[in-house]
Amino acid sequence: MIISFAAMNRALAPLLAAAIALLPGAAQAPAAPAGRQTAPSATSGPASPPRLVVVVVIDQFRADSLVRFSHRFSPGGFARLLREGAVFTDCFYPYALTETAPGHATLATGTTPDRHGVISNTWYDPALGRSAEAVQDYSFPILGGVSELPGASPRRLVGTTLSDEMRLASGGKAKVFGIALKDRAAIFSVGHAASGAFWYGLKDGLILSSTYYSDALPDWVAAWNGRRPADALGAGVAPGAAGSKSAAGYYERLASTPAIHDYLLRFTRELMVNESLGADSVTDYLFIGLSGHDFLGHRDGPYGEALEEMTARTDAFLAALLGDLDRRVGRNRYWLALSSDHGVAPTMGQAAARGIRVLDLDRRRVRDAMTRAVEARWGKGDWLVASDNWLRATFNPGTLKARGVTLAEAAHVAGQGALAVEGVLGY
Repeated sequence: MIISFAAMNRALAPLLAAAIALLPGAAQAPAAPAGRQTAPSATSGPASPPRLVVVVVIDQFRADSLVRFSHRFSPGGFARLLREGAVFTDCFYPYALTETAPGHATLATGTTPDRHGVISNTWYDPALGRSAEAVQDYSFPILGGVSELPGASPRRLVGTTLSDEMRLASGGKAKVFGIALKDRAAIFSVGHAASGAFWYGLKDGLILSSTYYSDALPDWVAAWNGRRPADALGAGVAPGAAGSKSAAGYYERLASTPAIHDYLLRFTRELMVNESLGADSVTDYLFIGLSGHDFLGHRDGPYGEALEEMTARTDAFLAALLGDLDRRVGRNRYWLALSSDHGVAPTMGQAAARGIRVLDLDRRRVRDAMTRAVEARWGKGDWLVASDNWLRATFNPGTLKARGVTLAEAAHVAGQGALAVEGVLGY
């Protein structure tokens, strides 16, 4: 059975409902949620537990990409999912700031940031006295290569994920793995009890993990890194012949090209074979996170010419993946769900070129306006802590305590001050 979700920039809690069929004693497929549109299925009859559940999340992939680029699709990729699967159109993310970390955590848990605790990609950590990455954890060092993080784990994620529940329901027998371009996508998508989580190293093109999952990389992953497959993917990315590393930032630039998805597909094949996913009657779980669209989209927006080529190559990736699953696991023995963690707005240039008024919000003015409002009410002080996440204001807890001001009071006054800045809307 293949499940396809076309609401690409919206949350997919119905996936959790489908997990009912994986639990002991389940005999029937779950009821269709509101808004589901079904297409003729390649399978019929009573549902039986699949051998493998595969979740593919395409970072920053908008739903309209399925329409705008459909002329580039092969029969076996996106078109197959839309043709043979169930398409959910009434799903949504019920929170304001959609980013990679909270999006993947929401998809994995079926709940929202105020409950699962992953509110952003980074936020202020009072224990550290500075902003920290959502997956950052000094207790579990990085394995495999060079990383910007000293360590990583899912410890900031509150509650369990779908794959955690599968591990519990199977008595720990289910194998759970995540592979992604981004660490936060791989880690949060497979939760606390995963067999392993792997991601791409932007500094050296190697596959990384952390000691949260094992003391050392599996031998087959170490062998993969030893072959340095990313070095052979760089035609047009760095000066010189394909694979040239003479220019700084080669591996990071590779992440915004279609070649990165080919890289991840090849690693996915290695993982499926070496970890024997879907090889027995116990349902295993595989997460695949594709973020090439996100790296490209932040630069070019949703209407850049390169996005069409990226989507066409991703379609080929899906077709190859589905073919591999058909052969290795069996056409009727796996489920596949497809979604995205968030969408993307047009760049300012794209909007202006189409006659839409654009405003470049002055972030410093917003922060200054909030500070002035708070100081006008309670006097000068170190009210806001320094943070590299301009979307959120973090109040200094020491100052609040010393002045006898509650966080709610400070937030209200600061918010009223921010309303004076053009481009800020509130109630």
